[in-house]
Amino acid sequence: MTLRAATCAAVVVVCGVLGYERLASTQALGPAPNLITDLGTLGGARSRAFGLAENADAVGSSLRADGTTHAFLAMSVGKTIADLGTLGGATSVATDVNSFSGTVVGHALTALGNQKAFLYTKVRGMVSLRTLGGSASDATAINRDDVIVGSAQTTNNAARRAFIYRNGVMTQLGSTFGGTDSAATAINDGGEVAGWASTTGNASRRAFFYSGGVTRNLGTLGGDSVATGLNNASDVVGYSVLPSGARHAFLHSGGSMIDLGTLGGRNSEARAISDYSPVVVGTSEVAGGGSHAFVYRDGSMVDLNSLLPAGSGWVLEGATAVNSSGEIVGYGTRNGQRHAFRLLRPVRIGLRSGGTLTQEDSNIPHNGVQAGRTVRFVTSVGLADAEEVIGMARNVVLTSTFAGPVEILSVQTYHDNATCQFQGKAATCNIPALGPFAVFDEEMHVVVRVVGPGVFSHTASATAENVQAGTTDTVHEENIGLALASFTLSATTVAGGKAVSASATLTSLPNPGGSVVRITSSNPAIAPTPATLVVQDGINHRTFNIVPPVVSQPTTVTISATFGLVTISRSLTVVPPALNTLSLSRSTIIGSCQTASGKVTLTGSAPASGATVSLATTTAGAKTPATVVIPAGATSATFTVTTNAVSSLNKGTFTASYGGGSKAFALSVRPIYLTAVALTPSTVVGGGTVSGQATLECAAPAGGTRVTLLSTNTTVATPATSAIVVAAGGTKGSFSVRTKQPAAATTLSIRATANGITKSAPLTVTR
Repeated sequence: MTLRAATCAAVVVVCGVLGYERLASTQALGPAPNLITDLGTLGGARSRAFGLAENADAVGSSLRADGTTHAFLAMSVGKTIADLGTLGGATSVATDVNSFSGTVVGHALTALGNQKAFLYTKVRGMVSLRTLGGSASDATAINRDDVIVGSAQTTNNAARRAFIYRNGVMTQLGSTFGGTDSAATAINDGGEVAGWASTTGNASRRAFFYSGGVTRNLGTLGGDSVATGLNNASDVVGYSVLPSGARHAFLHSGGSMIDLGTLGGRNSEARAISDYSPVVVGTSEVAGGGSHAFVYRDGSMVDLNSLLPAGSGWVLEGATAVNSSGEIVGYGTRNGQRHAFRLLRPVRIGLRSGGTLTQEDSNIPHNGVQAGRTVRFVTSVGLADAEEVIGMARNVVLTSTFAGPVEILSVQTYHDNATCQFQGKAATCNIPALGPFAVFDEEMHVVVRVVGPGVFSHTASATAENVQAGTTDTVHEENIGLALASFTLSATTVAGGKAVSASATLTSLPNPGGSVVRITSSNPAIAPTPATLVVQDGINHRTFNIVPPVVSQPTTVTISATFGLVTISRSLTVVPPALNTLSLSRSTIIGSCQTASGKVTLTGSAPASGATVSLATTTAGAKTPATVVIPAGATSATFTVTTNAVSSLNKGTFTASYGGGSKAFALSVRPIYLTAVALTPSTVVGGGTVSGQATLECAAPAGGTRVTLLSTNTTVATPATSAIVVAAGGTKGSFSVRTKQPAAATTLSIRATANGITKSAPLTVTR
């Protein structure tokens, strides 16, 4: 289905009205000369054009290489010229062509040498229209309904009469003005006919206008008059003889015949008139001799040669047909040879992004497209000058060129009459014509696929066979392809219950609507992820957390992020919780009177059955539970280390083990230390007794703690006993010191020792 079929049914106003909106011109240039095309020949040296279709196809006759003259059809599109053949004889001449059906009419010789009117179609070829009973006929014009007019001889060639040929039947048309002869030379789309008819005795000819069964005499400029052209507004052109004997072109409009004058010479003839403006064309003698083609417009006759580009090499002698677009065909000399020509009015082409007809925007979404997605670029093309309402751009080539990471998928136009193709990163559409009598505006739709990240661009340009030099218009659009640039995990291994941060980063900022990154997990039960991640709000990245459950054994999961034809995968290994730390409230414990608080922590939450951590120590005197259980869902548990009494410092290691891993802590257990020894009094007269007391740092264990005593000067003072025992549960032990009369006051020390720790107190003995 074409764009037009899909759109026009629902948007009548767009197709019917907005299609004629003029595109803004990017140039401001003055009038330019007409562009002339040599229609060529059928192999000989000469050709002449006599008829012109609305699509600029032209018909006429051309000399062939074999010296015969044949009718031709010169196509506007493709610039080909086709030989239409004959009716069996040597010559044929094409005089007119139906703009809608392509049917060509004219006359040709038969094998017997008789001239017969013909019609030509691509399917049937050339077909004789026969006569009105005589031997000869000539078809001169055809309208859009394939109604043909001309002249033919009647029975026994008694007269030559105008005919109308409709639905396969030739019928005599109208009447004369008293004479025997008449000829129809033109017909409009309403079925009105113009031509000439003879007066009484065939003394002269008068231009006629036939409508509604009535033949009307159009008068003269003084003598004979002949109508040669007719438009849909019932305006008639031709030529008439003046009282002076000169022959002048005329325009009959609004009930009166207007003398169009000449180009400075004596004679002129009008050959055709367009439907709009109107524009009259023909031939006129010029001052100094010779004939030139003319165009009559806005009350003025202009030599067509003055409208040619400088140095064209042409001398245009006769203009024979003009269409609604003001395009003209005829004949002239070039390099000494007479050739058929076609004149095209110069136009300027305007472009714009977006659809003039569909109102569809171009390059959506703007500012960022995910790689892998498609983007439609819409370019409208039309005539740039609103005042040139009858101009036609012929053989328009609209080109879209792309750069960057895109590939073209398709190209089409809004209407059905363009030929489009693409190769690599360039797409072209060949549009036969643009203008009010064809497709007024056109749209080119190119769909591309973004194949990677980075800036891509679209540049559209248009040219035409008759584009005015220096007026090439272009439009340029840019966008950017988006893809996934990176996908990272904050850790590759994690214990169940712990969060891992995942981050997806795009190659560029997303468009305002946001970009959706697809996230997948090879094992959602172990590593649950969101299905999508929307990157938006002016940043090019987005982060989310993965929180796996507690597992009983290591499990590896693949986490993948996909965006813009790029997939990045990362591996995440979820492991059971491991022993993370072991701590004790103290590293050295006093045997039998101190404990230590311990704590073990895991790297994650304990499983549903809890985590049983094994405990052990090599430190003599330390006592630990064999295990400690971390409850389900918890990450830690505490325990207590107790001790037995020891007599010396014991060093060792405290170890916690779980899941194949262990943690160690240096632990020592020491005996109870003596903290002080005191004497009362500390000064005594020799011969007296002193009381002493030894103090432990904590309660003595079962069996008590033995404290040994000694004096540093036994000749003066001596403990009553060499040792005492601090009873179990007690912290103090008493003893006495006996003294002797010294020769002089003497100071000495009394020392107490327990578990290798010695404390002393001074004692002074006087006389």
